[in-house]
Amino acid sequence: MSIAFGGIVALFFRGLNLVVALGLVALCSYELEKGDYGRFVLGLTFVGIVNAATGGLTAATAYQVANRAAAAG
Repeated sequence: MSIAFGGIVALFFRGLNLVVALGLVALCSYELEKGDYGRFVLGLTFVGIVNAATGGLTAATAYQVANRAAAAG
């Protein structure tokens, strides 16, 4: 698989992930009662923080693997 095709596939799945996440937020916001909004926002914040932390780690790992100059085992 070429780098360009891999980039397109990654972009597609990131876009699909965004659509699914926004759909879940909309669905949950309509189904929750007023007393549950605080827990919902806390959950979204936690998921966002974990996603930001692991997304950067994933990108750094992919960069190191792709640019490693060692011979294949």
